[in-house]
Amino acid sequence: MKKTKNKPFWLYFIGVFLVLIALSAGIYAFFVAAVRPHQEAEKQAIKTAKEYVDFASVTDFQQYNGKEVFYTVFGKNDAGEQLMVAISKKHQGQVYIYKDDQGISARQAEAVAKKEGAHKVEQITFGIVNGSAIWEVHADSAYYLIDFETGQFIKKEGL
Repeated sequence: MKKTKNKPFWLYFIGVFLVLIALSAGIYAFFVAAVRPHQEAEKQAIKTAKEYVDFASVTDFQQYNGKEVFYTVFGKNDAGEQLMVAISKKHQGQVYIYKDDQGISARQAEAVAKKEGAHKVEQITFGIVNGSAIWEVHADSAYYLIDFETGQFIKKEGL
């Protein structure tokens, strides 16, 4: 009978370790590639918004995915006014500028949606529908559209 040599334990350990490193690198690369388009859209939207509004600071960025995609940049000017600049993805020159006091807040939109039957609110997004500013309240597998300027409930869209 031939005697086989057992490979040292450390060779197995190194092999498993290298496989884990390769898998981790692949997963990391996948997630970086998945996030990159959103980051690029955010950078471009902020750049475009700054062409229209003199922001002292940018406080938030949102993407509204309705019939048309809009990127909204939130920020404050030197006077401390909160501004929202909504930019069409499809038509880069289509830009809407609002001050927060021109309409209702996201929390007020949430309250309107709850009056209309929303329970567990997951997200509130600012967007533009047919040329009008809206808050989209995502709750309970449905979207509640609330008019930004009037605070009126527009409609509920189910999933």
